[in-house]
Amino acid sequence: MSRILSFIVAASFAALIAACQVIVVPPVGPPVDAIPTSAGSAGSPRHTVTVPSGGEAVFALQAPGGAADVHYVEINHDLPLELRGSGSGYNTVAFSSGSGDFFGAGGHGLAAAGQLEAQSIGENKACLGSCVIFEFSSQASYARVHNDTGASLAVDLYYYGSDFLDLTEPQNDSAGSAPVLTTDDSGAIETVGDVDFWRMGVGGQVAFDQLVNGIDLKVDVLDAFGNYVETHYGGDLFLVFADELLRVSAVDPQVAAVVARSSYFLELEPAVTPLGDQGPRRNAP
Repeated sequence: MSRILSFIVAASFAALIAACQVIVVPPVGPPVDAIPTSAGSAGSPRHTVTVPSGGEAVFALQAPGGAADVHYVEINHDLPLELRGSGSGYNTVAFSSGSGDFFGAGGHGLAAAGQLEAQSIGENKACLGSCVIFEFSSQASYARVHNDTGASLAVDLYYYGSDFLDLTEPQNDSAGSAPVLTTDDSGAIETVGDVDFWRMGVGGQVAFDQLVNGIDLKVDVLDAFGNYVETHYGGDLFLVFADELLRVSAVDPQVAAVVARSSYFLELEPAVTPLGDQGPRRNAP
């Protein structure tokens, strides 16, 4: 009887130990068959690969040469596209995109998501499919494409450098170097975390417009000393004093888009007489 009890106790103890064990999954690095990919031009895919339904293709992005402001990774389908790091950093998504409409930091680019002339936009570029605009680093050196459709697809991958298409970059990155707004102008939120500053050369009414098919943008009004005053959104019309600042950014600071989806427009109607310090100054009808 004692032998049976001992056996039962031993078995129970072994079962308890097994239940408490923590399984450690070793970090998974980039696949050994990742396709080496050097930077090329916007008009030519670097690779064309057939990706089966449910499959993936991984591209090892080589450090670019030259003096481009930013780099694009773009594909010709609206498929999940991720930029990941090297080594153990491959386990972390740096940027992602699920369509040509926008991209985001981490997994933000995989969430579901009237034309004016763009004075300061060099080219109204749109993406063929999912795309990410980024500054190359070891944290974003692998591109992973996942085919989540029900059929095999021929995927063209583009990887190329470009100047900022917002021609006021990088001057508009800080209040101290902000371009002066004296007439209608425009800009774009091309990279994650991009913030554009404009200094008012004159006081007057400003109309803030964004693309109807673009990412949601906002404009903060700051006084001449950089103190926050108020926030406006696409379609708003408001009064601003001379020397005040406009600060434009994405409503979600984790997303950005190509200029055809992230452009904004500032239409200025200067005051006939200088604005004084008295009377209503905000939320013009």
